[in-house]
Amino acid sequence: MVDHYDTPQYRRPGVVRRVVALVASGGIGVLTGVLAAIVTSFAIAIAVIWLTNLLQQ
Repeated sequence: MVDHYDTPQYRRPGVVRRVVALVASGGIGVLTGVLAAIVTSFAIAIAVIWLTNLLQQ
């Protein structure tokens, strides 16, 4: 036999909670972009240094 329990009815989060979620997701997006830009710039710098050393040989 299976027991069925009523679940609480869904309530939308409040305005403040939605704004905080929006700001937090925007911050995470900016942080991810900054980290990707740093990694990319280091990779490009290393490639340029390596290619310059190849030209000087």
